[in-house]
Amino acid sequence: MSKFKNKEEVLIDLKDRFQEIIEAEVGSSIKDTRLAVLMTDVEKVFEIPFMAGRRLDAFKEKHPEVFEFYQHISLTRS
Repeated sequence: MSKFKNKEEVLIDLKDRFQEIIEAEVGSSIKDTRLAVLMTDVEKVFEIPFMAGRRLDAFKEKHPEVFEFYQHISLTRS
């Protein structure tokens, strides 16, 4: 068994982390900070392009579940 996770497993872990953040009994500024860090981690792991354009469009088409999750995190922030 490999100690390295594939991207599907990492996405599951990131979604679990999102749920933990949402359920945490902390103030909104702490949640927003934790969500921002989570967004950065998603960007790094899945190499989400920074700027709109063809690369981002191609990413959305190839990885719709990742991009929808990323947007969901963003919309959850205050």
